[in-house]
Amino acid sequence: MAKRPDRLSAPYRTAILVLGMHRSGTSALARIVNFLGAALPRHLVPASQSNPRGHWESAPLVALHEELLSSIDSSWDDWRTPPLRWRDNDTAAGFGGRIQQTIDEEYGS
Repeated sequence: MAKRPDRLSAPYRTAILVLGMHRSGTSALARIVNFLGAALPRHLVPASQSNPRGHWESAPLVALHEELLSSIDSSWDDWRTPPLRWRDNDTAAGFGGRIQQTIDEEYGS
C-alpha cells in the first residue's frame, strides 16, 4: 500500500524545465505551459527584434548561467566540451547556491 503524504509538511513544488536550442520554439512552449497553469518567473527576458512577442525565461537565471559559462571560458554557443571537473571547484559550488536562491526569488512557492 502506498504511503499517504504528510499533510502537515509543505507541499512539494514541481519544476517544468523547457530546454532547447536558440530559436527552436522554447519561448512558445514555455508560454503554453504557463497558459496551462505553470507559473512564469517574476523577471522575464524582454522582447527583442528577433522575438517581438517576448521571451518567457527568467532574466536573472539567464544572466547567472551566462556568468557561470563565462567563468569557465565558455558561452551558450560554445560547442566545446566544458573543462574536465569544472564542477569540482569553489567557484562552481558558489554558483549552485546562487542558482537555488535565484530560483526561489523568481518562482517563490
